[in-house]
Amino acid sequence: MDLKDLFEILPDIILYVTTGYLFILVFNFISLRKKMEDINGIFCASLAIGFVIKAILCTLKIRFSYYVNIVGLLAFSVLLGALLGYFINSKLCKKILKKLHVNRSINENIWHDIMDIDKRTMWIRAVSKEREQVIVGILVMVEEFQRFPQLLLQQYQIFDLEGNLVEDYIANANQQILIRTEDFENIDIVYDLKSSQYEKIEFGGRDDA
Repeated sequence: MDLKDLFEILPDIILYVTTGYLFILVFNFISLRKKMEDINGIFCASLAIGFVIKAILCTLKIRFSYYVNIVGLLAFSVLLGALLGYFINSKLCKKILKKLHVNRSINENIWHDIMDIDKRTMWIRAVSKEREQVIVGILVMVEEFQRFPQLLLQQYQIFDLEGNLVEDYIANANQQILIRTEDFENIDIVYDLKSSQYEKIEFGGRDDA
Protein backbone atom coordinates (compact mmCIF):
# COMPACT_ATOMS: atom_id res chain seq x y z
CA MET A 1 0.00 0.00 0.00
CA ASP A 2 1.48 3.33 -1.05
CA LEU A 3 1.14 6.68 0.72
CA LYS A 4 -1.72 7.80 -1.54
CA ASP A 5 -3.84 4.77 -0.67
CA LEU A 6 -3.13 5.31 3.02
CA PHE A 7 -4.38 8.89 2.90
CA GLU A 8 -7.54 7.72 1.13
CA ILE A 9 -8.53 5.29 3.89
CA LEU A 10 -7.24 7.42 6.77
CA PRO A 11 -10.54 9.35 7.24
CA ASP A 12 -12.45 6.05 7.52
CA ILE A 13 -9.96 4.69 10.06
CA ILE A 14 -10.23 7.86 12.17
CA LEU A 15 -14.03 7.66 12.02
CA TYR A 16 -14.08 3.98 13.01
CA VAL A 17 -11.69 4.56 15.92
CA THR A 18 -13.63 7.61 17.17
CA THR A 19 -16.94 5.77 16.93
CA GLY A 20 -15.63 2.70 18.71
CA TYR A 21 -13.89 4.72 21.39
CA LEU A 22 -17.07 6.65 22.19
CA PHE A 23 -18.91 3.35 22.52
CA ILE A 24 -16.26 1.99 24.90
CA LEU A 25 -16.25 5.14 27.06
CA VAL A 26 -20.02 5.19 27.49
CA PHE A 27 -20.29 1.42 27.99
CA ASN A 28 -17.54 1.37 30.64
CA PHE A 29 -19.11 4.31 32.47
CA ILE A 30 -22.63 2.85 32.55
CA SER A 31 -21.59 -0.74 33.29
CA LEU A 32 -18.98 0.24 35.93
CA ARG A 33 -16.00 -1.16 34.03
CA LYS A 34 -12.41 -0.07 34.45
CA LYS A 35 -10.91 2.06 31.72
CA MET A 36 -8.58 0.24 29.36
CA GLU A 37 -4.97 1.36 29.75
CA ASP A 38 -3.35 -0.55 26.89
CA ILE A 39 -3.11 1.92 24.00
CA ASN A 40 -2.81 -0.78 21.36
CA GLY A 41 -5.76 -2.65 22.86
CA ILE A 42 -7.87 0.51 22.91
CA PHE A 43 -7.01 1.28 19.29
CA CYS A 44 -7.77 -2.23 18.02
CA ALA A 45 -10.98 -2.53 20.03
CA SER A 46 -12.16 0.91 18.93
CA LEU A 47 -11.39 0.17 15.30
CA ALA A 48 -13.24 -3.16 15.37
CA ILE A 49 -16.27 -1.83 17.26
CA GLY A 50 -16.45 1.24 15.04
CA PHE A 51 -16.42 -0.94 11.93
CA VAL A 52 -19.24 -3.10 13.31
CA ILE A 53 -21.38 -0.09 14.27
CA LYS A 54 -20.86 1.44 10.83
CA ALA A 55 -21.84 -1.89 9.23
CA ILE A 56 -25.03 -1.99 11.33
CA LEU A 57 -26.06 1.45 10.17
CA CYS A 58 -25.23 0.59 6.57
CA THR A 59 -27.62 -2.38 6.70
CA LEU A 60 -30.40 0.02 7.74
CA LYS A 61 -29.78 1.91 4.49
CA ILE A 62 -30.34 5.32 6.05
CA ARG A 63 -28.74 8.00 3.93
CA PHE A 64 -28.26 11.69 4.67
CA SER A 65 -25.54 14.16 3.82
CA TYR A 66 -21.95 13.17 4.61
CA TYR A 67 -21.62 15.25 7.78
CA VAL A 68 -25.09 14.33 9.05
CA ASN A 69 -24.15 10.67 8.61
CA ILE A 70 -21.02 11.20 10.72
CA VAL A 71 -22.95 12.90 13.51
CA GLY A 72 -25.60 10.17 13.36
CA LEU A 73 -22.93 7.47 13.54
CA LEU A 74 -21.31 9.02 16.62
CA ALA A 75 -24.68 9.55 18.31
CA PHE A 76 -25.68 5.95 17.56
CA SER A 77 -22.46 4.64 19.10
CA VAL A 78 -23.14 6.61 22.31
CA LEU A 79 -26.73 5.34 22.45
CA LEU A 80 -25.69 1.76 21.77
CA GLY A 81 -22.98 1.88 24.43
CA ALA A 82 -25.44 3.22 27.01
CA LEU A 83 -28.12 0.65 26.18
CA LEU A 84 -25.67 -2.25 26.34
CA GLY A 85 -24.23 -0.92 29.60
CA TYR A 86 -27.67 -0.78 31.20
CA PHE A 87 -28.51 -4.24 29.87
CA ILE A 88 -25.35 -5.78 31.33
CA ASN A 89 -26.36 -4.57 34.80
CA SER A 90 -30.03 -5.54 34.44
CA LYS A 91 -31.88 -8.44 36.04
CA LEU A 92 -32.87 -9.59 32.55
CA CYS A 93 -29.22 -10.18 31.66
CA LYS A 94 -28.75 -12.22 34.85
CA LYS A 95 -31.82 -14.30 34.05
CA ILE A 96 -30.55 -14.97 30.53
CA LEU A 97 -27.19 -16.12 31.91
CA LYS A 98 -28.97 -18.45 34.34
CA LYS A 99 -31.02 -19.90 31.49
CA LEU A 100 -27.79 -20.52 29.61
CA HIS A 101 -26.28 -22.14 32.74
CA VAL A 102 -23.56 -19.50 32.92
CA ASN A 103 -22.97 -19.42 36.67
CA ARG A 104 -20.70 -16.43 36.90
CA SER A 105 -20.96 -12.67 37.21
CA ILE A 106 -20.31 -10.22 34.42
CA ASN A 107 -19.39 -7.52 36.95
CA GLU A 108 -15.82 -7.04 38.12
CA ASN A 109 -16.86 -6.37 41.72
CA ILE A 110 -19.28 -8.52 43.72
CA TRP A 111 -20.78 -5.37 45.27
CA HIS A 112 -22.17 -4.42 41.88
CA ASP A 113 -24.11 -7.69 41.90
CA ILE A 114 -25.58 -7.42 45.37
CA MET A 115 -26.13 -3.71 45.93
CA ASP A 116 -29.55 -2.12 45.60
CA ILE A 117 -29.20 1.59 46.30
CA ASP A 118 -31.80 3.15 43.99
CA LYS A 119 -34.65 2.86 46.50
CA ARG A 120 -32.52 2.89 49.67
CA THR A 121 -33.66 -0.65 50.47
CA MET A 122 -30.33 -2.26 51.32
CA TRP A 123 -29.09 -2.28 54.91
CA ILE A 124 -25.52 -2.98 56.01
CA ARG A 125 -24.51 -4.36 59.42
CA ALA A 126 -20.73 -4.16 59.84
CA VAL A 127 -19.06 -5.75 62.88
CA SER A 128 -15.55 -4.88 64.08
CA LYS A 129 -14.29 -6.77 67.13
CA GLU A 130 -11.04 -4.81 67.11
CA ARG A 131 -12.87 -1.50 67.32
CA GLU A 132 -15.58 -3.07 69.48
CA GLN A 133 -18.36 -1.55 67.44
CA VAL A 134 -21.22 -2.50 65.16
CA ILE A 135 -22.42 -0.06 62.49
CA VAL A 136 -25.87 -0.43 60.94
CA GLY A 137 -27.05 1.82 58.12
CA ILE A 138 -28.56 2.16 54.65
CA LEU A 139 -26.09 1.68 51.80
CA VAL A 140 -25.83 4.80 49.63
CA MET A 141 -22.69 4.30 47.57
CA VAL A 142 -19.84 1.83 47.00
CA GLU A 143 -16.28 2.75 46.05
CA GLU A 144 -15.44 1.42 42.58
CA PHE A 145 -12.64 -0.83 41.41
CA GLN A 146 -11.25 -1.70 44.84
CA ARG A 147 -10.81 -5.15 46.38
CA PHE A 148 -11.89 -3.75 49.77
CA PRO A 149 -14.13 -0.82 48.80
CA GLN A 150 -15.33 1.91 51.12
CA LEU A 151 -19.06 2.00 51.83
CA LEU A 152 -21.08 5.17 52.33
CA LEU A 153 -23.92 4.64 54.82
CA GLN A 154 -26.86 6.89 55.62
CA GLN A 155 -29.25 6.99 58.58
CA TYR A 156 -26.89 4.83 60.58
CA GLN A 157 -26.51 3.67 64.17
CA ILE A 158 -23.39 2.64 66.07
CA PHE A 159 -23.55 -0.03 68.78
CA ASP A 160 -20.96 -1.64 71.03
CA LEU A 161 -20.47 -5.41 70.91
CA GLU A 162 -22.97 -5.84 73.76
CA GLY A 163 -25.71 -4.23 71.65
CA ASN A 164 -25.78 -0.92 73.51
CA LEU A 165 -26.56 2.10 71.34
CA VAL A 166 -23.62 4.53 71.18
CA GLU A 167 -24.62 6.92 68.39
CA ASP A 168 -27.96 7.26 66.63
CA TYR A 169 -28.43 9.10 63.34
CA ILE A 170 -31.28 7.02 61.94
CA ALA A 171 -33.61 10.03 61.94
CA ASN A 172 -31.03 12.28 60.29
CA ALA A 173 -30.76 11.59 56.54
CA ASN A 174 -28.08 14.27 56.22
CA GLN A 175 -25.69 12.42 58.50
CA GLN A 176 -23.53 9.88 56.64
CA ILE A 177 -20.51 7.74 57.46
CA LEU A 178 -17.78 6.25 55.29
CA ILE A 179 -16.49 2.85 56.40
CA ARG A 180 -13.67 0.69 55.02
CA THR A 181 -14.71 -2.92 54.46
CA GLU A 182 -11.23 -4.16 55.37
CA ASP A 183 -11.72 -2.87 58.93
CA PHE A 184 -14.70 -5.16 59.62
CA GLU A 185 -14.67 -8.93 60.13
CA ASN A 186 -18.35 -9.43 59.23
CA ILE A 187 -20.61 -7.44 56.94
CA ASP A 188 -24.23 -8.56 56.89
CA ILE A 189 -26.63 -7.49 54.15
CA VAL A 190 -30.37 -7.12 54.72
CA TYR A 191 -32.77 -6.27 51.89
CA ASP A 192 -36.10 -4.56 52.37
CA LEU A 193 -39.13 -6.44 51.03
CA LYS A 194 -39.43 -3.72 48.35
CA SER A 195 -35.91 -4.36 47.11
CA SER A 196 -35.38 -5.67 43.58
CA GLN A 197 -32.87 -8.10 45.10
CA TYR A 198 -35.44 -9.66 47.41
CA GLU A 199 -36.66 -13.09 46.33
CA LYS A 200 -38.95 -15.58 48.02
CA ILE A 201 -37.56 -19.05 48.59
CA GLU A 202 -39.71 -22.04 49.41
CA PHE A 203 -38.76 -24.27 52.32
CA GLY A 204 -40.88 -27.28 53.22
CA GLY A 205 -43.97 -26.01 51.44
CA ARG A 206 -43.92 -22.50 52.93
CA ASP A 207 -42.55 -19.18 51.72
CA ASP A 208 -39.66 -17.61 53.61
CA ALA A 209 -37.42 -14.68 52.86
